[in-house]
Amino acid sequence: MRRPFVALSLGYLFTALRSVFVIGKDDSIPLIIELISARACPAGILLLLRMAAAGSLAASGLAMGLAHAPSPPMAGLLQGGLATHAAVHLVGACKPQLLSKSLPMLAATQSPRVLHLAALSTCVGDVLADRRVKRAAPPPPSSSPTATPVAALLLDIDGTLTMTDDIYFDAFKQLLQPLGIDVDGAWYAEHVHGKTDAQVFGRLLPEADDDEVREWGHRKDALFCELYKQRSAASGPPLVAGLAAALEAASARGLRCIAVTNAPRGAAEACIESLRQAIPAASILDKTIVVGAECAQAKPHPEPYLRGARMLGVSPADCVVFEDSASGVKAGIAAGVRAVVGVRTSLDESALRAHGAFSTLADWREFTTDFLDELSALPRPTARADTGAAGAREKAVAAALRALRLPPLALLTTAVAMSAAPAACVDGSLFCNGDTAYAAAATRAAGAALVAMAAASHASTAAHMNARQGSQTKTQTTDSPLVLASPAQWALTMALLASSSVHVHTVVRDGHALCRSARRLLLTSGVATGVAAVASADLHRRSTSRGAAD
Repeated sequence: MRRPFVALSLGYLFTALRSVFVIGKDDSIPLIIELISARACPAGILLLLRMAAAGSLAASGLAMGLAHAPSPPMAGLLQGGLATHAAVHLVGACKPQLLSKSLPMLAATQSPRVLHLAALSTCVGDVLADRRVKRAAPPPPSSSPTATPVAALLLDIDGTLTMTDDIYFDAFKQLLQPLGIDVDGAWYAEHVHGKTDAQVFGRLLPEADDDEVREWGHRKDALFCELYKQRSAASGPPLVAGLAAALEAASARGLRCIAVTNAPRGAAEACIESLRQAIPAASILDKTIVVGAECAQAKPHPEPYLRGARMLGVSPADCVVFEDSASGVKAGIAAGVRAVVGVRTSLDESALRAHGAFSTLADWREFTTDFLDELSALPRPTARADTGAAGAREKAVAAALRALRLPPLALLTTAVAMSAAPAACVDGSLFCNGDTAYAAAATRAAGAALVAMAAASHASTAAHMNARQGSQTKTQTTDSPLVLASPAQWALTMALLASSSVHVHTVVRDGHALCRSARRLLLTSGVATGVAAVASADLHRRSTSRGAAD
């Protein structure tokens, strides 16, 4: 933790609290001002100075975020917001007599110039120090900086671990024969391969309701399990050739594995249980089986593979998918994994590569250490903005966070106008009535406050949006360059909540001094920044707890 930024954070926090508690006595302060200066408080200055206090709270959060040494581009965002806030305040202090001569009590509540000067110089010094470190750093190795060892294998079951298509074929043939459906190889490939029971029976029985479709699925599942156990008891589980040696090699490399399937849970559990009994190295398989029908969407949607990566506590970019079906290959590609390897038990090489497979294996006997090294040498794919990994609630929160980035942009636009041309805002339509001769300096101070609020809001939203993806692992991920350390995330969020509360309370209580459009804009932006902080903090908390549980 860097002490200069901690000191800046505490300094801004102190000045903000001083302003809030001193100016907050609405009934007494105007009387004190009138007694000291022999004139009443000009309309709107009380409101704008209290908004400046809200900005100091946001600036405190920006400084605390920088104290935890975030990586770029988050560091640049925090540095830019804090430096701009300080610079605008320093520019606004060029005519302090506008406040100090007539409003000494209000002027006394403003942040001292030395604090803003220290913030500006510290941010500039931080940027220069980062550049010096980068220049002095040794050149990167010749290999790709994103090339890291594969951490986990996400494995389909049917056709990838076990050869069960003929058993499924017999189960469907026996089950559908009374319905007059002639099940042959072509029919099976078109209607069954790579699909869930709900998809299969939903198309075969279009007039059936959901309960009937589930009942047919249960009957097929029970029949498959019976046939599979008979086959395993007679001649052992129908493993894909070379699987035992492949699992031993994966275990020796420290890889983690999990089964991800579109098959029903009963069939999946029967297959995996037979593997554990037949192959000691099958203990490498995670006890949890990801079933497509139990996810928000099954393959070819990426959700099953993304859930598998979460349960292993690794990033999808460090996983390799092994699949034999077109829907599974598409799901792996959409999940953003390191590579998808096709197993040629159902489709040929051209078909698997046409759907996006990086490479193909005839069976597991081609799974060698050299092949693993080739996969590890592949560059890690960039993080996807929205892979559909989250459920409906997470998607809704993520969409809300994106929408809540728009009001901070309006807030920033207002801040630029108030900071760059305070006199024009005062003389124009900002105030609805009252003496505005002394409001320019206060308007610039409020503009600086809005800069800090906009920067803190965007930083908090960006950090927690990335926490939605990055904090799904048990440890802090480095996939996203916008993720902050957890203490900095909470410091930023709490500062933004406090800032938004003061801002909204000020506009609601004393907004009568503003014109209607200005009041609506400032109120909407203040509420939006507060909601963004609450939503992003809640999303971070839930994703972190889910990652810890996994």
